[in-house]
Amino acid sequence: MNKNINTNGRAALYASIYPAIERTCVANGWGSAVHGSVVTDFDLMLQPYTDKAIQIKELLYKIRAVLELGNIPVLYAGKSHHNRCMFGICITENMYLDISVIDDGTIGVEHLKKGMI
Repeated sequence: MNKNINTNGRAALYASIYPAIERTCVANGWGSAVHGSVVTDFDLMLQPYTDKAIQIKELLYKIRAVLELGNIPVLYAGKSHHNRCMFGICITENMYLDISVIDDGTIGVEHLKKGMI
């Protein structure tokens, strides 16, 4: 067996929830893509692709709902390079969605403050 392959099971869980996330995004005017290793967290890039795309906060609440996570907090970590806005949603104690969105001025982050949204 290749010792460079991590088989901690997280990738399988993340792969199993991605179709629901993608359907939620598409139904609300957003595109989604997976990036990163999916060994620790589930890195997602989300981007609006229609004029009818809902605001990011509303989309993140819909993702949380489709995953049946109850009232788990949605966190806004702020902006990084190239207007990348960073969000997080816990799935379990040590598994979470790490969501990045490029702020193009239409996604509704201008009034968000770091922390729970």
